[in-house]
Amino acid sequence: MLLAAGPAAAAEQPTLDQLMATPSAPDIAAQWKAICLDHAGDAKAQKATVKASELTWPYQAYFLKDKGAPACVLASSIAASDTVDSLFAATEAAASPAALVDRKNDADQASAATVIEGMPYMVTVGIKKSTGNQVATVILTSLKKD
Repeated sequence: MLLAAGPAAAAEQPTLDQLMATPSAPDIAAQWKAICLDHAGDAKAQKATVKASELTWPYQAYFLKDKGAPACVLASSIAASDTVDSLFAATEAAASPAALVDRKNDADQASAATVIEGMPYMVTVGIKKSTGNQVATVILTSLKKD
């Protein structure tokens, strides 16, 4: 099941300025923290935060449930100069004091484990080149199956 919030959830289309926006890695990490991390393990609160914040393009929030593991995803365009390393560093700073450990990297993503209120999670960041802008994702996945 995939639920999305952002322009598709609203009746209005993004403006040209919104379509051209490329938030910084720290801005993306801050949005992810406010929606996903601050409400880790509480999908209802995550969805309510998206609704209350009136999240707009270029940010989009998705809520996934894959094989029983719920995940909260924040996606956005990101500046071409940003890298997976800069996005991971910004996400790690936003996650503090929750420590991200056992980092694993590949060409276009990095992931690390963390524990929040005694529950295990995986934090994954990624950047993909797309037509025009790069697209960044920051994901918080519960490692506890429902």
